[in-house]
Amino acid sequence: MAQKRSFESSFHTTPLHFASHQGYNVEITSRRLILDNVEEKNPPGIHNNTPLHYAASGGHYDVYKLIMDQVQNKNPARTKGFTPLHNAANYGYADICKLIMDQVEDKKP
Repeated sequence: MAQKRSFESSFHTTPLHFASHQGYNVEITSRRLILDNVEEKNPPGIHNNTPLHYAASGGHYDVYKLIMDQVQNKNPARTKGFTPLHNAANYGYADICKLIMDQVEDKKP
């Protein structure tokens, strides 16, 4: 069995952060490949922003769902307490807001 890898830049970001930020549906296979080969599925980066934060900010529903299905904390808070739900709501992505609200237990993060 191959060992899972952890790649991190000097800015505390991983390839998964970059892939989530881009969010093109054509690249879901690339994200799947990255997710299958890393230990941490939603690693915190700079200011504790995670790939879920980036996917929510960009309105990338499919990416958010892909990562959400593999992690326990589906709406993690970053350094100042902002969550992916805050990001999705701020940018008007109601579909991601609904997805998060349907999946999280704590409705008042």
